[in-house]
Amino acid sequence: YRRRRRHDGARAPPAPRGRTRRGLRRAPPDQHFRPRGLLSHGGNNDNDNDNGEKTMGYTTTTTEERAAQAAEKRSGLEADLAALVERIARHQDALGLGDDEFVSRYSSYLRSVRTWRYRLRSGDFSEVSVARVLPRLRILVREIDGSGELGDGYFESMPVYGQFRRRLAKLQGQRTDRRVMLFVAHTGCGKSACAKIARDKDPKNVVHVELVRDAKDRPIRILNLMIAALGGEVALTAEGAMRTALALLAQGKTVIIDEAHYGGGVLLALIKSLVDQTPSRFVLMAFPTLWRRLLRQSDETFSEAQQLFGRCMKPIFTDYEDGTTRDNVAELLRRGLGLGAEAADTAAALLPLARKNGNLRFIADLIDEADALASERSIEPTSVGLLDLARALAQEGGHAG
Repeated sequence: YRRRRRHDGARAPPAPRGRTRRGLRRAPPDQHFRPRGLLSHGGNNDNDNDNGEKTMGYTTTTTEERAAQAAEKRSGLEADLAALVERIARHQDALGLGDDEFVSRYSSYLRSVRTWRYRLRSGDFSEVSVARVLPRLRILVREIDGSGELGDGYFESMPVYGQFRRRLAKLQGQRTDRRVMLFVAHTGCGKSACAKIARDKDPKNVVHVELVRDAKDRPIRILNLMIAALGGEVALTAEGAMRTALALLAQGKTVIIDEAHYGGGVLLALIKSLVDQTPSRFVLMAFPTLWRRLLRQSDETFSEAQQLFGRCMKPIFTDYEDGTTRDNVAELLRRGLGLGAEAADTAAALLPLARKNGNLRFIADLIDEADALASERSIEPTSVGLLDLARALAQEGGHAG
């Protein structure tokens, strides 16, 4: 700064070091072009560094310090991992299972015998991606301790489950005859997982019924499957089954019927009748192609469907009629492989393959394969590598990507 003359003729004092003419703070010239993230404000205006130089309130982070911080963070994560492995190992000992049987039971979490025996239980975490393994083992320990169910920790964070949960809450609050929720989605989009989590969270009031192919247009078969899920005794005649079902449903249950398209037109008439005669609520889950085929089966079936639609919540849940979505794939990649900001773009690239090959089930298989390769070869998954692996899996499954 150039010294200025005051009005009385005396020299004005120099401007304070490091300040602009408007009084705004400016970084010292030698630090203007340092990479972001390497500077932090100190507590005093002037600090001495190791060389005795003034740093004007800024401190620098050296490569060695950053390496030490990273090592300290990994050490803390490894301590958490060791505690989880110890708890899981105690559970294995209590069950009296060998490594092969134990890993087979919990393969979704432990992946392979080699990973469990030589990388986890041995305590040698040098070849383990700790940040990726920790979430899985935390979920497993919750299951072992009785505070979580297999897979819940993964699936409850999925957008599809959030949508289902909100619609289910609305259904359970209905006071009119619109007490039917229709969930139409492709295989592998999460219908059954949503149903099982809802049942497990409220087993006294929510039941899950999975129809089978031989239930088509057989009222006694459909009703007995429902009665068994409700904890009643199956009946020998259709009339007896109807009486038992009405008595059990008079308590106001929520009945989730999976694979509803297998019930045929008889199921539509049964549900309409049960809604009219009981306070219970019903969720019908169906595959879109088979459901549309059912509705075109006959004029009588179409008439039953029209009457049932009058008792359905609106709008009909058809968000997954064309398959899963990018958001669901991205969340599964984050949970399963620990992907960060790149998860959304990777999911967008994988989505067409996923929709052709089983939706989220295909992504789950992809995660298992990628994790196994990472464990065997100590290679972290990348977006390009995942896409190549997905194409290979699709070809193995008989589908061209």
